[in-house]
Amino acid sequence: MTGSGVFAVEYQTSIRALKGVGEKRAQLFEKLGADTVGALLQLYPRQYEDWSQVTRIDAAPFDKNCCIKARPVGEVREHRIRKGMTLYKVTVSDGHSRMRITIFNNKYAAAKLKPGHDFLFFGKAGGNFNGREMT
Repeated sequence: MTGSGVFAVEYQTSIRALKGVGEKRAQLFEKLGADTVGALLQLYPRQYEDWSQVTRIDAAPFDKNCCIKARPVGEVREHRIRKGMTLYKVTVSDGHSRMRITIFNNKYAAAKLKPGHDFLFFGKAGGNFNGREMT
């Protein structure tokens, strides 16, 4: 098909022939066992996260991954633990309950958490008598 932008590739073609795959990226894919186009097409994620089932904070199961829709009720607080390790903590609410969220070493994600906006949080819920938390 000339001029249509379609690029035919055989399954046994090296992934280095693909646009956007240079030497470094090819080496990373080869570590995963994907050195050909066919192997790359059969490289599946090791797990799936289901973000479609939103759970209330007070109904979130302990030590089981779940998705919670909540909004920050205060500003994100930064805690420097040691060199190279920074924790960002914020309290969120879903309108019924509150939960403390801890983010590890991700200043970009923490900066996006602004009060007045809803966010989805995914992870294992925990906590004790003092309240719920998720890391």
